Amino acid sequence: MSMKANLEAASIYYPAGGTSRFIPQGDFERLLNVVTVRSELLQCLPDHLPGQEQQKLAETICAGLKGNLESSFRKVFATLILVGICHRILDFVEHDVDDSRLPLHEEELVEHFYSWDSSTTASFLKEQWTFLSPIFTRVGNQPNHYHFTVNHILPVIEDGGVIDEPTSGYQVGNPEPIQILPRSSLLKRIKLHPEHCRFDDFKEVKDFTLKRFPAFMKSRFLQELNNLKSLQYLNDPYIIPLLASFEIPSLGYYLLFPYATGNLELLWITRSDLVGSSEAALWMSEQCYHVTHALARVHGSAQEIDQSDDSSSFFAIIHGDLRPANILWFTKGAELQDSKLVIADWGSAEPDLRLYLEPTTRLKSIGRSYRPPECDDPDGHISTALDIWALGCIFLEFVTWSLLGWEAVEDIFAAARSGPDPKRPHLQSDIFFSQKEGRWVIKPQVQSWAQELTELRKCSPCIRDVLGVIMDYMLKVDLTQRATARNLALEFRNISSRCKKDPNYYQVINPSQR
Repeated sequence: MSMKANLEAASIYYPAGGTSRFIPQGDFERLLNVVTVRSELLQCLPDHLPGQEQQKLAETICAGLKGNLESSFRKVFATLILVGICHRILDFVEHDVDDSRLPLHEEELVEHFYSWDSSTTASFLKEQWTFLSPIFTRVGNQPNHYHFTVNHILPVIEDGGVIDEPTSGYQVGNPEPIQILPRSSLLKRIKLHPEHCRFDDFKEVKDFTLKRFPAFMKSRFLQELNNLKSLQYLNDPYIIPLLASFEIPSLGYYLLFPYATGNLELLWITRSDLVGSSEAALWMSEQCYHVTHALARVHGSAQEIDQSDDSSSFFAIIHGDLRPANILWFTKGAELQDSKLVIADWGSAEPDLRLYLEPTTRLKSIGRSYRPPECDDPDGHISTALDIWALGCIFLEFVTWSLLGWEAVEDIFAAARSGPDPKRPHLQSDIFFSQKEGRWVIKPQVQSWAQELTELRKCSPCIRDVLGVIMDYMLKVDLTQRATARNLALEFRNISSRCKKDPNYYQVINPSQR
């Protein structure tokens, strides 16, 4: 086969059926070397150069005039082959227009190669992008940011469609593209060519989530990007890792993450087989510890849990939007113990300096069901305690699911605590607190719900202790009485450790058992 035929065969079109394509880096390296280039020169320059000169030209194409790959002419030569004018490589070498000059603009082509007709020029300008598909890298714990043009061809080999997250998290299966409101960011599941993603600590990642912000949402993108870059220093396996970010003028801004199986809400919806099981009780206790420990590191208070932890010097950050949809569920196998929960969506996070805010501003970044009482107080003190309340609400729903299933979380418990919103009495709200005689209190329905859970026969001692931590240390209307993430992590670590030592501690007693 000719080199052009080989290049055509190696091309990957994205989107499928379109005209834009890229050639994977490995195929490019394999197809363009001194031997293959000289063979091609014999075909396109049979009478121009003697054999010795052809060998020298082949070496120059592969290693450049300066003797290194950065100054090679391989991409230029491959582009000329696709256009059908590979003999013009002599002009590029003569003018020292090597691969480092790509992409070339029309003015540059006209300047050096004024004799080209408009069709040839257009073909070159298009085909050069075939060899300029980016290679994403991440060395250490800091992701790179890339500036692309609308002509860059991303090394996408599979597009799983839009991830639907407006109501119940990730779609199950292979989602169809759906309409997304233009004022919101959207998530897509993609697969990148393995030769174009070099992430030192995430080499096993095969699927990715691409989060796109429209061009007019630059400030929101930058806020989330800066938060994520700060968090990467923690290198915590229970905080979502940012692999790369990039921007494309007029199209928007993008964040690249490992793809998650779903989120906590999707776990509750799809894994009904785990409800009431000892396996769920054990895994839940472990995840409560890992999530609170990760949050303690974000809050800057984890050093006393782990003496080697240096996060106390890390500036305290409030997540600000903890909810089941923002706690991702990653799996590595069929077993629940092979999966973990990871805190994600840091777009609302703020340093713990923003102590007083207008209520309307605060409520924009706090999940309606999980907002704490201080958000409704005009003089409310906004601090890391906000995250503790939200996590307490989520953990209570987590326990509800583990014992009774998704319907109990979504319908029964939500309906039980539903009532007029304290600040907007004309609206119904399923928040976890209410107002009584001018002061904030936990809704009696929430307290009675937690009590009823402890009285269930299948509520193991482990789950009772988890409920105790939630009600005694997390769901406290007085934020000064709310435990820190550090203290919660210590409590949940003790529960998790006891589970490992004593299986009877977490074993669920089924009603049929005596």
